[in-house]
Amino acid sequence: MLFIILAQKANFAVVDMEKIKANYYDYKDALNQVRQFQLEKEKTLDSLKKEIDSLKNLLSEQRAFLTEEGIYRLNKKIEQKEIEYQNLAKDIYNQVSQKYQQLVTPYINRIYSVIDSIARRNNYDIVINKSNNDAILYFNSNNDITDVVLNELNKAYATVIRGGINYVGIFYFKLNTKTSKLKDIADKMVSIMETEIKKIPNINFVSTEQTANIYNKEDPTMDGILKAVSILKLDAFVWGNLDIKENTIYFKISIYSKDGKEIYSRSGQSSDKEEEWSKLISAYTKDIMNKYRESLKK
Repeated sequence: MLFIILAQKANFAVVDMEKIKANYYDYKDALNQVRQFQLEKEKTLDSLKKEIDSLKNLLSEQRAFLTEEGIYRLNKKIEQKEIEYQNLAKDIYNQVSQKYQQLVTPYINRIYSVIDSIARRNNYDIVINKSNNDAILYFNSNNDITDVVLNELNKAYATVIRGGINYVGIFYFKLNTKTSKLKDIADKMVSIMETEIKKIPNINFVSTEQTANIYNKEDPTMDGILKAVSILKLDAFVWGNLDIKENTIYFKISIYSKDGKEIYSRSGQSSDKEEEWSKLISAYTKDIMNKYRESLKK
């Protein structure tokens, strides 16, 4: 293809579609809405899966005590639930696909429309997508119109935050002591932090629950979290560690950039009484988010 361009001395430009999709704010908003919609729908699917597993466990445990009729009825119920699960999964897939077409596709079309408009204005004969294109070994940066396309796409995007960095998620605490009590405290802390972040103007909270298996929620690591951050297209994330000794809890919460660089953190300790530590978590979350917003203005 490039040989043809050179032979014809065509006027060409290159564009990085991955960069455009990662930084086109309306597209990211729409994609996040679809992800949240899918996550909510899949909760019902997960609940049905647990019901099926529970019935299968019941059959396995009680088979020796059931009559043939009882076994038949339980198998029949499992079969019906599995059919219900398959139908629901297909329905959710169709709903998510429809939501994607409704919310995301118009912005994808907008990207191509803007590229076409810029190409026509500048008399480009062809525009090449350089994302994951092994055929392009070199090009003059003057031919890269990626930023021009992004400026055109984002010029009407209303945002107070400089640079438009506003997608934030919370990852589950790393528990230094694995007890049911500490896990319960961690769950409540994450809920408090989520509530505080959602109150902040122009910060879009993104649920990380859909990537729990990727970053290993039970024993999270930075490497796993960064993989989840990339999938969710977050601009920043909150993560911390938590421990308990006797009746005292020790914690640290930090906000990180999308590449895992710590921007700001707060550490503290409190009694295990919820009325005490909840106030600290709320205040510390507001503090680290304020520091994050300040860092965006620099």
